[in-house]
Amino acid sequence: MLCIYSTGEHFARIPGLEECNIFSLVVEESSPEVMEFLQKKIGCGEYINIATPPSSISITAGRGDGGLIGYGLEAWKKSLLYSAMVGDRPGVFGVLGEYSADVNQVLGSEDGSLTTLHQAVV
Repeated sequence: MLCIYSTGEHFARIPGLEECNIFSLVVEESSPEVMEFLQKKIGCGEYINIATPPSSISITAGRGDGGLIGYGLEAWKKSLLYSAMVGDRPGVFGVLGEYSADVNQVLGSEDGSLTTLHQAVV
């Protein structure tokens, strides 16, 4: 439906949610079935390994409340796998793994450069 009505560009960038893509919301809010549908039927796999900030941080940044987000959006970006792990979303995590989410993706943190799996245990 989204692709038919020319809103496919919102897969990569969601209006009002700075630096978030379609999967940012799916990981936080939707069922594993929605994640699988986007992967299998829509073909949104190109966004699966893009690190994004939590939507709440993006909303705060969009309002111009920089004091609450401290170091900027870059410091808040995490992989979708990480977000699924710490958000207690095992079903979504499983679908991400099934569709080639990169467990060895390296992201920066206050503990240095760590892979997604390392970040989950820090």
